[in-house]
Amino acid sequence: MTQPIIPDIPGITKLSPLDMNGVHFNKRHTVLTPEILSSLSSKGTDGDK
Repeated sequence: MTQPIIPDIPGITKLSPLDMNGVHFNKRHTVLTPEILSSLSSKGTDGDK
């Protein structure tokens, strides 16, 4: 199995399985694509967007 490429985004933290067990999402799913991730990453670095 290949390892996924995880982008280097400031403020991101790794969660343990125990931590992830406590995370609950609502039923409305958000599609997270590499393009959306890169736009979120660029918005966090500029500060004026």
